[in-house]
Amino acid sequence: MINVTNGSKIGMEIMVRLANALFTHHSIKKIHLYFYSRTNWHSFERHMDLLIKNGHVECKTIEKDEGYFLTESGREVLEHLLKFHEKIRKNSSVIQVL
Repeated sequence: MINVTNGSKIGMEIMVRLANALFTHHSIKKIHLYFYSRTNWHSFERHMDLLIKNGHVECKTIEKDEGYFLTESGREVLEHLLKFHEKIRKNSSVIQVL
């Protein structure tokens, strides 16, 4: 878990699932992001609020449909998160073997 300044905790696995969904889809509905997150609504809202507040995700309305998409800074940050997560996964499998 990653502690945020307001004391709430952000789960790396949830952020990774959201990042993968946002990279896979150019624009995605909020409910679909929620399904990708595989968490409860309250936790999902906290994670999305953090991404939106920091300017990593934006919402646009196109023909009455809201779509969420990555900003340029969001793309950079979440790319780093995915690379970091991959390194952790590789290293943890090596540690488990030892």
